[in-house]
Amino acid sequence: MFDPFNPHFKKLYIEIVHIENGVRTTTPFSVDDSPFLTEDNAAAWDMYLHKKIKEMFCQETVDSEEFQKYLRVAEEYRESQKRWEQKSAELRETELYRRKLRRLNPLAYVPDGLTVDYEKEYEPYVRSAIEFTPRDKDDFLYQMRSLERFSFKSYPKLIEKQRPDAAYAMSKVLCCHLALWFARTDLQVYFKDYKPRIRKLVVSAYQTMADSVKEWNNEEKRQEAFALIHEESSLYATIGLKPASLIALMPDQPIEGHPLSVTRTPNKEELYKIRQAERLRELEDRRKAFLEKERFSLIPLNEDIDKVVFNPAIIDEDCHSIANKIYEFRPKLKSLLEKDKVRDALLVYLQIVKSMCRHFISDEHWNYFDDMYDPDYACMNLLDELKDAHKKKSFAHSDLDFVRQAWKEIEEEEAYWNYGIANYNISF
Repeated sequence: MFDPFNPHFKKLYIEIVHIENGVRTTTPFSVDDSPFLTEDNAAAWDMYLHKKIKEMFCQETVDSEEFQKYLRVAEEYRESQKRWEQKSAELRETELYRRKLRRLNPLAYVPDGLTVDYEKEYEPYVRSAIEFTPRDKDDFLYQMRSLERFSFKSYPKLIEKQRPDAAYAMSKVLCCHLALWFARTDLQVYFKDYKPRIRKLVVSAYQTMADSVKEWNNEEKRQEAFALIHEESSLYATIGLKPASLIALMPDQPIEGHPLSVTRTPNKEELYKIRQAERLRELEDRRKAFLEKERFSLIPLNEDIDKVVFNPAIIDEDCHSIANKIYEFRPKLKSLLEKDKVRDALLVYLQIVKSMCRHFISDEHWNYFDDMYDPDYACMNLLDELKDAHKKKSFAHSDLDFVRQAWKEIEEEEAYWNYGIANYNISF
């Protein structure tokens, strides 16, 4: 198909452009399909049409019946454009004015919140529709349709979602405000013209309130709705609604059983608090699990090592300062070994390695080195020194068994199994 705005012509393509009121209009067309146009005479047609078009701009053309016909067509088009622009502006202005009514949207809207008062949430939408001031009959009908949406469209969707609690709140708010709407003196002229429709609106509002009580199976709300209908049933006599007909909508027999259970959705603030509480519980559970595990640990945490050697304040490049603190334990280990306190020396070493693994994760040591993690090399060197001491004077089998059993706790640390920290050969 030929696209006039993206022409792929082979012989001759014509484009006429005119500007009116600053608007540029282009009329393109191709004449490639003409049997009188060939590749050999396309250039001739080009020159011929240039000459003929120039000759057509004369008084004779302007006075011709055919040109006058197109003048009338162009004028009619301009008038239709003006009418369309005027109509569009009016529709836009009407739309902006009617937005003040704040229609409930979407129809099955249920406010989020575990403790939110639905009546307070729906009240601004109903009040906005009630207080809207129509400028003409069309605005009044728009106002009426907005009120009808609560009972005729929103209510069924809320029941479909199994939310009779929200349906009751919305219907009750509507019933409470309809009397205020009906009392407006500036709308009486419209009320007279639409009595049957208003009567249907009022009945539907009270009917949905009664039906929502039944769907909810809520005796407390039945009594509340029954009292409201008794209080307001006499307000609509002027449109042919007898009080008894409205009262009859709500059964006077008590509802037995428990109300239907409904599930509310927490709002953003509540979700945040719930997640915060869950995180705190998780942290507390982890703390308790850690303490319970520590109770039976073969490597009890050494507070001096944990807080002084692995102090986050001294973290530097490659964690070099921490490594220096580890090397400061050489004299202590040597002293314990000389006093034949092998088990104590081994325990101190294991406590250093355990704290290193813990702080590697908690203080994110991986952010402070590239190839060389100095504390790991320091612990490796201390292990070599312990092995050298074992060669000179063999450690007791019970001490070596202690190391093997205790090292299983090191292997459970994330720094060991996920990052390869403290991945040493502990065979003496």
